[in-house]
Amino acid sequence: MVSNQQNKDVFEQLRNGEAIAANHPEAYKLREASFVTKKLLVQLNNSFDPAEIRDLLS
Repeated sequence: MVSNQQNKDVFEQLRNGEAIAANHPEAYKLREASFVTKKLLVQLNNSFDPAEIRDLLS
């Protein structure tokens, strides 16, 4: 039986506080979002110019 949980968007499940199974068909989206976020954090940590920081966050 396929859980209704796997029919929902993985980010919607996280917002609802639900656990994400390792075999969730959208688990790759979590990894992709994590890598994008890490890259942004490195850029922010290396920035000191307020205009550059605003550009990164917009």
